[in-house]
Amino acid sequence: PMLNTLLEHSQPEPQPIIRGADPLEQLRCLRALTQCALNKSDFNQVLSLALQGVLQGVGVDRCAVLLLTPNRKVLQPRIVLGDGASEMKNNFSIQLSGSKNLFKESIQIKSALFVDNPYSSKWRLYMDEELRRLVSPTGFMVAPLIMDHTVIGVLYADRDSSGRRLSEEDFLGFSHFAELSNVCFSTTMK
Repeated sequence: PMLNTLLEHSQPEPQPIIRGADPLEQLRCLRALTQCALNKSDFNQVLSLALQGVLQGVGVDRCAVLLLTPNRKVLQPRIVLGDGASEMKNNFSIQLSGSKNLFKESIQIKSALFVDNPYSSKWRLYMDEELRRLVSPTGFMVAPLIMDHTVIGVLYADRDSSGRRLSEEDFLGFSHFAELSNVCFSTTMK
């Protein structure tokens, strides 16, 4: 029995995949999204491409599309890619009622937000403990998804599993995917 316990504990933990930024992949996905806008592609194809671009191109650990419920009080995961995707899909619901909230703020001002440090004084007031438990302690990015002048949800990304910090350059790439997705949605509405 002693030998079995030794063998059990000698198995190394699976290491998370470190996805570095890949400018060529970003460009490939941005081109594909541009084609989506020209061809009036469907909603799911646009979102899948945008998430692929953020995950592989920007180089994050996990990213998701969260859509507003019909009463606009909760953001729920619709598509999740990356590390811990199924767990995130099951647990990453964000309540928008109540106090100030970063996600609510992004929706109201229709603007992307780069939270470099969720514990800094700049962001602390916009997050309660429940929200802090969901997001990455090393920072995250959120951007509104807009269809027909109305926010329908948000794009979210972080580097939670590897614990790497996000840069301004990462945020620019992430924002570009969100903006181009919104352009695609506006062309499909016409």
